[in-house]
Amino acid sequence: MTKKRKRLLILLTVLVLGVVGAGAMLSNRTPKVVVQTGRVKRVEVLDSIVSASGEVRAKEFVDLQTEIAGVIIELPVKEGERVQAGDVLLRIDPFQSRQALASAQAGFDAADAEAGSALVQVATAEAGLARDEFAVTASVSELTQTESNRDRLKKQFERKKGLYEQKIVSSDDFEAAESALNVAESQVLSAHARLEQARAQRDLGRVSIEQWKKQHEASTRRTAAARANLERMQDLFQKTTLTSPLSGVITRLNVEKGERAVPGILSNPEATLMTIADLSTIEAEIKVDETDIIRVSIG
Repeated sequence: MTKKRKRLLILLTVLVLGVVGAGAMLSNRTPKVVVQTGRVKRVEVLDSIVSASGEVRAKEFVDLQTEIAGVIIELPVKEGERVQAGDVLLRIDPFQSRQALASAQAGFDAADAEAGSALVQVATAEAGLARDEFAVTASVSELTQTESNRDRLKKQFERKKGLYEQKIVSSDDFEAAESALNVAESQVLSAHARLEQARAQRDLGRVSIEQWKKQHEASTRRTAAARANLERMQDLFQKTTLTSPLSGVITRLNVEKGERAVPGILSNPEATLMTIADLSTIEAEIKVDETDIIRVSIG
């Protein structure tokens, strides 16, 4: 081995040892921490931003549904068309509703006529009661007169009887006085019987009045029920024509002419005939997480 090669080998050995020692020293050193510094200063507003998703829609809109079932016979509007409040949107076949309304009208007319007839009967019975009251008064007067006449004839009979016993009057006068007294007694009995009959008739009239009043009251209640049913039928008949409750745009139309409209509830989307929205005011409905909503305030 030449001297030149020996020197090169020694130089490489020293270089390797130096690299290894430097690596060992670097591995044992603590790594430096990078720190970002800045000057402290006061700011006017510190905003906290909350992100959430949602949808943009009209502030005022309505889903139209029907309260009666039937075939749609008219549909003069289409989706995307602008309508005004009160415009006709669709008509449902009114045949069934019209017949029900006619039946309700007939029921109301019959109940009203019955109530009117009962009221006439009450008035008639009251007039009859007034007549019976007068008959009772007249019978009382007649009884008083017959009793007075009987008492007078009885006194005459007593006098005639005393005179007859004294042989002062004839037997014919005595018998005539006795006969007159008997007739007067009979008249008193007849007057008393007519008075009792008049009183019975008067009491019957009072009962009749009470019965007719109760019948009139019952017929009045039936009339009220018939009127309520008539108004309900009128309302249902009017609802065969649907009009727009607000001015806006038909954003959704779910039915066509000839289809059958089915009553439903708002939670049933299949029952919605159409949707009308007022697009002049738009709002966003955002769903914010419950952990973030506490950081949201007005403004």
